[in-house]
Amino acid sequence: MLRDGGTYVEMGQFTDAGSIETSWHRICAKDLNVLGSWAFTGNDLPLGVDMLYRARDKYPWLEMQTIYPFTEEGVAQAVADAMAMKTVKSTIVPWPELVEA
Repeated sequence: MLRDGGTYVEMGQFTDAGSIETSWHRICAKDLNVLGSWAFTGNDLPLGVDMLYRARDKYPWLEMQTIYPFTEEGVAQAVADAMAMKTVKSTIVPWPELVEA
């Protein structure tokens, strides 16, 4: 997923879902940078949006999301599905027409 010398940034405030196995050889052989951030500032948001925009044709961002309505039931389902790890990204939208899109 990353080119040689690339940087992977994991940002978020999420719950520890446990350990993962990885090969540090793959990370070191490609000379990758791995950066984790528990929280972020307003300065980070434009950088993230710009990255998504530049990679818009490379990854199916919309297909990776599960859309939920901004209702009591929708928010509850989005949280439950995220906690059960049933979604890659639970996205809550404020307008019903976005749910059906």
